[in-house]
Amino acid sequence: MDASRKIKYQQQEHYNVDALAPDNIDRLSTAMVAENSFVLELGCATGHLSKYLKHARNCKVVGVEVNGAAAQKAEKFVETMIVGNIEDKETWKRIKEKAVFDVVFASAVIEHLSDPWKAIENIRAVLKNKGELIITFPNVAHWRSRLRLLFGTWEYEEFGLFDSTHNKFFSLPSMRKMLEECGFFIVQEKYDPAGGAKYFTPILKYFPNAYAHQAVFKAVKK
Repeated sequence: MDASRKIKYQQQEHYNVDALAPDNIDRLSTAMVAENSFVLELGCATGHLSKYLKHARNCKVVGVEVNGAAAQKAEKFVETMIVGNIEDKETWKRIKEKAVFDVVFASAVIEHLSDPWKAIENIRAVLKNKGELIITFPNVAHWRSRLRLLFGTWEYEEFGLFDSTHNKFFSLPSMRKMLEECGFFIVQEKYDPAGGAKYFTPILKYFPNAYAHQAVFKAVKK
């Protein structure tokens, strides 16, 4: 299993989104999903967020997961489970057979792909007119990253911004640019500061590209 996804896979069925901090990325992102939506969840892992979308948001969820063991655990929380890699054409063929979606929910996925632009194009193709993409990603321009680079440090880690399995890195502006170029317009942004900088947090909030450790964007299909 990819080290960067261990935290995601280790979430248990009792995972309570409502008990998380108000600025936690999972709480911010799931709150953006409209109730009663037909949702495609990419990289659903063991289904800890699928379960929340189903029970708390009354959504119908089609899950996609590359890890077979995790998919088996998530299966009871989704209408349909598709085991496959979202960088494979066959996976998207199977997704398209499930009709069009109100929402595509992609949490901690995009940074692991070799071709995020192609994935966004595929996502757009399975959304209904004015359908929504809710996407979370780590922000490489976070103040901690800037500080490390200022001192000449770039070392991959097991978790976090410098995760060794991150294939692509995004800042807030570069994510906006990709989504807009791929046929979306952004209607909402929220930020998880991951503890913030304590004394400097009130100032950093005015500079979201340094404040956000992780971000979630809601983007609408043009």
